[in-house]
Amino acid sequence: MNVLAVQTQALRSPATLFSICLVMVMLVGYLDYISGVENSMLLLYLVPIALATSMRGIPAGIIVSVLSISAWVASDVFAGIVRVNIWNVLTGFGCYSVIVFLLARWRELLKQMHSRIEERTVALRRELAARKQLEAKLAAIAERVRQEGTAGEGAKAAPRDAREDIEIHTHLRLGM
Repeated sequence: MNVLAVQTQALRSPATLFSICLVMVMLVGYLDYISGVENSMLLLYLVPIALATSMRGIPAGIIVSVLSISAWVASDVFAGIVRVNIWNVLTGFGCYSVIVFLLARWRELLKQMHSRIEERTVALRRELAARKQLEAKLAAIAERVRQEGTAGEGAKAAPRDAREDIEIHTHLRLGM
């Protein structure tokens, strides 16, 4: 098992994922605090939000969004902003929510695409196996016809199976 598979498996645990996202939010919140109120770190909060959404879905993404908004507000308050503008808070949460729903939908579409690819791969493998069988039958008939053509007047040719010829002709006509 490779390292990436082990790491991905570890992130499937809700407690581990929540802990990692919480540490990431706190780290971005601290960076937001030390950078001052002039620099916005709102984009960096998207990393834990995207991680939670992609691994656990919409509810986890919304929870991490709320934690991110809380860390953002806390960093502004600790940096000296006395009044928090509720409009900015709601706008930030709205943007994070839209991103959460878009990521969740994208994840769902990717899963559907992978399942379709698997279904079509299985069907293609069946088709290839049927085609190989048909080619083998066709080669056998061609060999039999060649032998019949080279058989002398006195030699007796092998009898042909008409049903097999009809089946091959039908497959060839249908393009299978």
